[in-house]
Amino acid sequence: TLTTKEILLPPGKIPFVLSMDDCSYYHYMDGDGFAQKLIVTDDGKVKNTYIEDDGSVSVGDYDLVPILDTFVQQHPDFSYHGHKGVLALTGYEGVLGYRTDDLFLMDEFQEYAMTQAATEDGSFGTKGTVLDVLRQGAAPDILCACGPLPMLRALKEYAAENGVTAFLSLEERMACGVGVCLGCVCRTTFKDAHSQVNRARVCTEGPVFRAEDVEL
Repeated sequence: TLTTKEILLPPGKIPFVLSMDDCSYYHYMDGDGFAQKLIVTDDGKVKNTYIEDDGSVSVGDYDLVPILDTFVQQHPDFSYHGHKGVLALTGYEGVLGYRTDDLFLMDEFQEYAMTQAATEDGSFGTKGTVLDVLRQGAAPDILCACGPLPMLRALKEYAAENGVTAFLSLEERMACGVGVCLGCVCRTTFKDAHSQVNRARVCTEGPVFRAEDVEL
């Protein structure tokens, strides 16, 4: 049952919802004036690449996501504290790794993405690891991964070698879960602004990090 309630807003603000469905860049759209893909620039901004008529590639605001980001940056009073929605990555291609053909969660993943599998014993899909599947085709534009540390370490190296933007979800034992006990600290390539050491708390600064920001 839908219940109507009061929306609490700062003075002078009104509720506004902008929803975008299916932010996708299919190959059949190539050459028709659409953006090529979303990328993350070196300064952490989300932008589009666009292939010009002469084949050169431009980087800029060519679709809703970067256009909205730039608008909010230029009009800070538009959004309370700069808050925006989240672009949820559903993905169209995924790779799951198993030891044997006990393919748990395979059916669930196939509902949302084109999913391949790798098994260490070769009983299903590609024999080997997820890295063996990735090396069979072109490198992805963005790689998101979770799993055991040796796999994440290998994927971090793969991403660096192929110029792929990678996001890794780390797993650590967490006692408090709010960043107080420091039980889930990981090594980073950047210094923490408070402690000035190369560490970050997985429970608060993570659990997802850019691959180049963590030492595995």
